[in-house]
Amino acid sequence: QYGMNELKSDFQDFYRKAAVKPALPHALIMTDGQIVNEQFLVCVNDMLSSGTIPDLFTRDEYDGIFNQIRGAAKYHGYPDDRDSLFQFFVDRVRKHLHLI
Repeated sequence: QYGMNELKSDFQDFYRKAAVKPALPHALIMTDGQIVNEQFLVCVNDMLSSGTIPDLFTRDEYDGIFNQIRGAAKYHGYPDDRDSLFQFFVDRVRKHLHLI
């Protein structure tokens, strides 16, 4: 059965595709029939409202992502610190990942 772990894994994949090289636009299509757990709505709402889903990635996973986006973040004028890299990541996710 498709549960929260599978949903978070899918969101991790989509976030990486939307924000890390090559950072292309993606659409996630979800119907109300696919929402089998109320916690799904919490994740979807977090994604839509702020672009961040709590505990989606571990600190080590974020460090790996930040290393991959550091050059692009600098190019776009973001400072080279953890908070700024996180903001750049979230900004890219919000720009490139859309829920339908």
